[in-house]
Amino acid sequence: MLTVKTTNDFCYRDEIISLYIKTFTNGDSKQYVDLELLNDYMETILKQGYAVITLSDEHVTGALLCLPLKFDKDLPDSINCRYEVENCIYIAELMVDEKHRGRGIGNKLLLDFQKEMDNDKFHDIFIRVWDQNALALNLYQKMGFVPIAEMIQNKKMPDGLTTFVMNKIYLHKKSR
Repeated sequence: MLTVKTTNDFCYRDEIISLYIKTFTNGDSKQYVDLELLNDYMETILKQGYAVITLSDEHVTGALLCLPLKFDKDLPDSINCRYEVENCIYIAELMVDEKHRGRGIGNKLLLDFQKEMDNDKFHDIFIRVWDQNALALNLYQKMGFVPIAEMIQNKKMPDGLTTFVMNKIYLHKKSR
């Protein structure tokens, strides 16, 4: 049975970190993950934002991590100038365990997030996705997100030395 939970409880921290590592060190977007930076990142998310997670047999199978948009250090000026970032929420990560993909978990996470988010505080929702991630782009656009900006992000290959470039697309949706 799948359970959805909104939390900033640190008891799920290690499982979310494990899901992050599995998600971003495998597949087409595999890359180097600095564990110290990842721990700091997770600390910020759980202190300044929250997670919407799916649990199956009490184990995390999916996670949507969000926090106020002002914490996105790569935010393009075109967004920063057009929106009041204090009133925007940023979906920093949306991850589903590979064994559980294709079951609508990403869609469920997004729906529960939108149902539970503070619409009085946050008027706009943003998410950033790799332009080659067609499945994610399709899901976000079906959910009403519209591309509004792009940025280039330099990443490291799993060897930690070789670099590559990812073109990322920012998508936007009004919260109401």
